[in-house]
Amino acid sequence: RGCRRDTDIAFTVAEEGSRFFEAREGGDAVGYVVLQRKGTVGPGGVIDPRYTEGLAWAGLQAQRDLGAERPYIQVLGHNEGALRAAFAAGLKIDSPGVWMAQREFGKFDRYFAMSGDLF
Repeated sequence: RGCRRDTDIAFTVAEEGSRFFEAREGGDAVGYVVLQRKGTVGPGGVIDPRYTEGLAWAGLQAQRDLGAERPYIQVLGHNEGALRAAFAAGLKIDSPGVWMAQREFGKFDRYFAMSGDLF
């Protein structure tokens, strides 16, 4: 979203069963994803929207590898890559939402949320 997330990520990772993963390319960090208990993928984000599909796919697969029966990811409609990965994984839309603002708020094409909104 164009802002630091240290505090809410630390809170999320401190929850029992949460795991933090860093996405890397060529030795450089390009993003992160948190896996939470009960199958939730997120929050997560990348520095460039071209990484969103791969990060979403990897998060969903990691949840399945950890035994999640029904992985869950909350993707904003601006994030086409993560939406493609979610649909390819067989996930369905649970509740569509809309984000409206009078001015640009952040880079939503690089981010997916956690269960429960932080906005």
